Amino acid sequence: MSLLSIVQNVAAAINTTIPVSIIGSSNAGARQWLALANRAGKEVARRHDWTVLCTEGSFVSTATVEQSDALDDLEDFDHFVPDVVLWNQTESVPLVGPVPSMNGRH
Repeated sequence: MSLLSIVQNVAAAINTTIPVSIIGSSNAGARQWLALANRAGKEVARRHDWTVLCTEGSFVSTATVEQSDALDDLEDFDHFVPDVVLWNQTESVPLVGPVPSMNGRH
């Protein structure tokens, strides 16, 4: 099932114009469908720690920068997975220190 087929099925169900394309369309309705689909997808992704969405990331830690600022550079970072150990690969030891609350997702 593709994004286009999902949108076409919903459009038919609510009796509105059925789009012929979504991605890259200049049509205002298609752009709105894409925005709504993105919003729904982000909401579904946040409801569970989907293992397929988990990836390994890295950043350089320095004593001169607040470390939460380093996370802003990670384009696809949303939040830490609870109960997963963060690892200092340089020193081969677990990362020690506070970890942001899961309630205030990045």
